Amino acid sequence: MKFLPYSNDTDTVVYIGNVTIPPGQTREVEATLHPDFLAPAAEQQEAPDADPLAELLDHKVADVQAALAGLSVAELERLGELEQAAPQPRKGVLGAIAEAILAAGSKTAENGDNSEGQA
Repeated sequence: MKFLPYSNDTDTVVYIGNVTIPPGQTREVEATLHPDFLAPAAEQQEAPDADPLAELLDHKVADVQAALAGLSVAELERLGELEQAAPQPRKGVLGAIAEAILAAGSKTAENGDNSEGQA
């Protein structure tokens, strides 16, 4: 169990867990009970720039493969780029992404959507 020092700068007694800290005194308290313990985690949760596609890649291969059906082609391409940039890209994820992109392309071709370009 990790302990952190807590200084009581108030004029009253402070209780943290089972530790009594008189005014002007410092005592070691359990890290999980320390008032500043959760501050870094709270800041990370509030980060607005969290990329849901990058978070998807933190899951198991089967979970990523199951989530591919709900993604657009642009999102699939971005997901593939993120996986390739990973320290250890997973072949199963890259293969599934490639298959999903090809399947989306064939659906577009079957529907006769030639928006990509014939003049």
